[in-house]
Amino acid sequence: MVTGMQIKKIVSLIVLILVALGMVLFIARSRDGGNETTYEFEPYERNERNISYSITRFLAKPACYFNVLKSEDNIGDGTVESTIFVELVYDFSDKIVKGSYNNITIGKASKTGLISSYSSEPIYEDHESYTVKTFYEYTIEGAPHLEEVFFAMFQDEIGIATGEMVLNKEKSAYIYADPNKIEYTLRVPRIECKDVK
Repeated sequence: MVTGMQIKKIVSLIVLILVALGMVLFIARSRDGGNETTYEFEPYERNERNISYSITRFLAKPACYFNVLKSEDNIGDGTVESTIFVELVYDFSDKIVKGSYNNITIGKASKTGLISSYSSEPIYEDHESYTVKTFYEYTIEGAPHLEEVFFAMFQDEIGIATGEMVLNKEKSAYIYADPNKIEYTLRVPRIECKDVK
């Protein structure tokens, strides 16, 4: 016959085992290589109506986007021009989208730098299109900066997200204050990369 003392010991042992398992699971899930934030990039692939879509194929060769925008602002004897150039390619060794993004404005501070993705997701199911979330490392007037930039990629153009930016809690990068309130107001047409190099 089992005594009350033995039941208490068995229950205590079971509770101890459950607590230990919980701690092991918690530690395993919270490990991220020593970084506070880890981003896993999983290339999205889908097959619709026997047409296979994949960002790895979409960007197997560089995709370039270029435009010159004229402003109503006058500077000296001419109008302000802003040149936008984006080049993206899928990096198979790192399994991310990489590239360059340059926003050069005559008479104002210009941004030139490199982008690396941390996420990619489809926009529409019926044709190839992706939202690519990146970090943009650039210099402006000689000072280095890091900010989040989202791109909406289509076959014939790319949209660049605009929205309120805030400094992240680590004070290392500017990020979108509310990603749900961004707009892709800046549209840049796709061109042949050889035409701008």
